[in-house]
Amino acid sequence: METEQERTECLERERLRIEQEKKEQEYEDLLWKLRKDKPYDVFNPTQSHKESVAFWTLRVRAYKKHLKQLEQQSGNQERVRTGKKQLRDARAGEKLGREITEAVSRILDRILEDAGRRWPHGVNDEDQVLFNFSTPRFQHPLQSSYFRVGEVREGSDSWNGYLQVLANQLNSNESFEADDPIDVDATLVARGGGDGRENVGAKWERWLGRKRLATVLHDRRSVLEVSNKDEMSCARAIWLTNSACDTFDCPTDHAARRRYDNLRKHPKRLTKHARMLHREAGVPEGPCGKSELAAFQAYLAPQYQLRVITACYPYGVLFEGRVTEPPQHIVRLLYVPPVGNSDIGHYHGCKSYQAFLEKSYFCDMCNRGYDHEDFSNHPCDGRRCKACKQVACGSKPHQPIIHCQHCHRHFYDDRSCKREKISPLKSQPPFTKNRNRKTPMSAAHFCVADFEAIIQSDGTHTPILVRAETGDSDECHTFYGPECTGEFLDFLDSLIYGTATQPIPKAENRDVICIFHSLKGYDIVFLQAQLLKEHRKFDFMIPNGTKQLSLSYGRVQFKDSFCFIPSSLAQSSSTFGVEEIKKGFFPHTSHTPENADYVGALPDRNYFDPESMSEKKMAEFEEWYQEESSRQLVYDLKRELIEYCGSDVKLFKAGCKTFVAEFRAVAGCDPLEKCVTTAQACNRYWRKCVMEEESIVLEPCSRKQVPHRAMGLTVKALRRRTQKKVKALRDAGYTVVEMWECQFDALKKQDGECRHFVSNLNLVSPLEPRDAFFGGRTGAVAPHHRVSDDREQIRYVDVTNEYPWVNKNGLYSVGHPVILSEPENQDPSVYYGLLKVDMLPPAELFHPVLPYRRKMSSGSYKLTFPICAKCVEEESAKPILARSFSCTHTDTERCLRGTWCSPELNKVIALGYRVLRIHNVWHFDESQQGLFAPYVNTWLKIKQESAGYSAWCQDNSDRVHYVDDYRPKEGIELDPTKITKNPGRKAVAKLMLNSFWGKFGQQTNKSQTEQLTEVRDLLEILDDPLVNVQDIRILSPEIVEVVYQ
Repeated sequence: METEQERTECLERERLRIEQEKKEQEYEDLLWKLRKDKPYDVFNPTQSHKESVAFWTLRVRAYKKHLKQLEQQSGNQERVRTGKKQLRDARAGEKLGREITEAVSRILDRILEDAGRRWPHGVNDEDQVLFNFSTPRFQHPLQSSYFRVGEVREGSDSWNGYLQVLANQLNSNESFEADDPIDVDATLVARGGGDGRENVGAKWERWLGRKRLATVLHDRRSVLEVSNKDEMSCARAIWLTNSACDTFDCPTDHAARRRYDNLRKHPKRLTKHARMLHREAGVPEGPCGKSELAAFQAYLAPQYQLRVITACYPYGVLFEGRVTEPPQHIVRLLYVPPVGNSDIGHYHGCKSYQAFLEKSYFCDMCNRGYDHEDFSNHPCDGRRCKACKQVACGSKPHQPIIHCQHCHRHFYDDRSCKREKISPLKSQPPFTKNRNRKTPMSAAHFCVADFEAIIQSDGTHTPILVRAETGDSDECHTFYGPECTGEFLDFLDSLIYGTATQPIPKAENRDVICIFHSLKGYDIVFLQAQLLKEHRKFDFMIPNGTKQLSLSYGRVQFKDSFCFIPSSLAQSSSTFGVEEIKKGFFPHTSHTPENADYVGALPDRNYFDPESMSEKKMAEFEEWYQEESSRQLVYDLKRELIEYCGSDVKLFKAGCKTFVAEFRAVAGCDPLEKCVTTAQACNRYWRKCVMEEESIVLEPCSRKQVPHRAMGLTVKALRRRTQKKVKALRDAGYTVVEMWECQFDALKKQDGECRHFVSNLNLVSPLEPRDAFFGGRTGAVAPHHRVSDDREQIRYVDVTNEYPWVNKNGLYSVGHPVILSEPENQDPSVYYGLLKVDMLPPAELFHPVLPYRRKMSSGSYKLTFPICAKCVEEESAKPILARSFSCTHTDTERCLRGTWCSPELNKVIALGYRVLRIHNVWHFDESQQGLFAPYVNTWLKIKQESAGYSAWCQDNSDRVHYVDDYRPKEGIELDPTKITKNPGRKAVAKLMLNSFWGKFGQQTNKSQTEQLTEVRDLLEILDDPLVNVQDIRILSPEIVEVVYQ
């Protein structure tokens, strides 16, 4: 029996709980009110509401001036006060990271609700959403993978796991405060369902021109209408169109004709075949999307190929089945998007896309309808000759081999070569001219340019000036004003095509390579914005994190000179011996719209941002400022800006020309024309001029070592083989439990015992070579030392030419490796190559040697040098002062599992490390010392000669001794006539020496940026399980940019 006191306490607890929930709701409401919404963009080129992408940017921010308001409304003074100190989960009252995460989680629900109100058909559980969280305290945004909206609403394990990672990141960030902004970017992909419960003509509300879509479909004889009241219109359309293909391809087959007529006249028979198709293909009865269509395609292959286009403009291809050989028939379907309150579309069959689109022709290779068979209307590479572009010649499986001396192209035979000389394509520039040309293949235009921007009141930089020079002239072109970027792009086009009054013949058009200094960090933003404004499609973007190393549109390519010459313009002046035309400094912070036309006294020194200068630069600035102030000249801001920018362009151009000349003298090619980075230029020179044939193996990445064992077998054959194995095991007396992968995944989520069993399995993944590649780590043993007396000295020791020395004298593996898995011989000394092992470090080692990479809760990897793996896992997430400096773990917990090279293992074994188990080995039977010696010797000789003689060389005998002494040490014969100080040559040689290994160490799976104009292409990337979509940026309603790995 409940006492009065217990009842009172229970009511009090309930009252406190309700009050706390109310306060939290008020806190959340305040965050929502403080948000800053950006109008969302929509990528919807097909005008189909069910196949679109929306992008919202929501900024949730609690400003410092609102802290008191937060305190009053939330009623939680402790929480607000904790926002002033470091966030840690050390005490129960300091769970601000979890509280903010919970508030953000509820705000995300509001985002979906808000999107549902804005979106024409609401937000469904099958739609996909991606979130990006960022704060000024995060080094990189915390990005989610794509979740189904249903997972977010239901709070699935994967979604809760992501929120836990966010909470851990907030709690582990020592400098995060409650008044820091949290930016939330939400990308929503509305996925179209694939079936419908409505009859044709019942309730169509979508218009096509002035006719209703139902009427148009009914009037067109090419459409095979499908009527149904269930959700199997897709299977009906497939079976009906399949029967139509058999009938119309063989008109004399009367049996096929009767089957087709029976299906048209008897809907129940068609329903029966549709159910059978679902059953045989393993597709559940119901709405069909892309995955279901892929299953149908696997069942129908290789005789039939499925193809689906939208039934309304612009008739985009939504699905095209993958086939390994040309199919005998193409099963053509039409997809009608949902209408009204329905979430599910409808399928119809189609006998001919050509007739449906009312075109004279339809190409099944490029999925294009057209009326005239010429290159301008049908530029399809699938049916045309790769050389002469003629359909009559046909497509060939191999490459053309006959070289034409006139146009420097290759043809398949003399007939196609002569045809091209007589009648070139009208829509393309003639490949061969009737007059002799001195330069059949013209070099590209070389152009250098620089942007200057004006600073708006909100801190935004807007381009106001562009100055550019070409390699053929010293004239500096100036484009000033708000439209300077567009005028600059028109200038680049004029270099290729000429002007309206003086056009350049198409045969004489040349590409343009435009070089900017720090393109990736600044100028590329202005270029992309202008290209989008003018609706120009740009490509060839090479991403490097959030920046782009290169960009091109049409015949213009932009590159970054900083990728070749990693130094400032001021340093380039001394490096390449180029004198600045305009010496001095410019007050960038004062260049605002209000001061754009400023004419008067010299601006205050604070506008020149002296705090960002080095000590040497600061001294130069003070001297210059005192001199300019004493002269009391009139300061014209616009004139100074133009002269300052022009001086930078000329200095920049001179440095680039010196770099190219020095490189061309050795390598014989222009690195700015053929390459994007110095590492690429090094690798290109090595492969073309130095590398021996078949010396370095190109190992396949992503574990693609052998063809798949099921290659050539159908799904039915694989199923029969599995059933045969199961029967053999059961006949032998074993108990065999069968279940599909989706069932096993659900079992792991529901059954804790099963989940615990699987998580504790000691499964070892195959050796990944890149796991043995660790970044460099340097650290001083004694960061600070106080000198005891005047006689004690602190000396700094540096290793010169360390990278070149290793490349020249190191032992490298050559040839293909022998791959061993769980080898019988567990002695690591017998192997040379890469080994994946379990390693036990010694417990008492002051300087651990072996690097170890551990995945953190945030998803990133942390490089450490531990003697205990468990300590890294537990202590890395804690603040430095809260970490434990004593280890109580067992040897099993301390064990490190990783991939290292055999020389590393031999060294650490000598220091007390023990190899417990060798799992995988890549053993190389062949090795070579001095593999890169010819390359290093070439550039090391240039570097040494360009450095000049040492200071101790006072006379000829000292110089002779210097040359003789260098020969036995490096094996290089220096040329005394070339030993003179040349900073430009030395800088180029040093770059080539230190950057050579970069291409070999380049990440194999770099992020790719792609611009898409078709929803089908976007959905194909999103549905690919091997592709990790990192970001989606909607550039315009017709263009979406996808970043993925």
